[in-house]
Amino acid sequence: MPSQEDLVVMDVTESPIERPKRGQKKFFSGKTGEHTLKTQLVIHQKNSQIICIGHGK
Repeated sequence: MPSQEDLVVMDVTESPIERPKRGQKKFFSGKTGEHTLKTQLVIHQKNSQIICIGHGK
């Protein structure tokens, strides 16, 4: 059993996409002023193992 706490690093980024024909409002980012997809990455800090990848609107 490890004596140290396990730490994770989480990062979220927005990637620009072409304007969708349907559901434009769901993909529009007021922060960047364009249509984007968000991607989240969770990594174990000690061994750099990817724990989780998520993406969405």
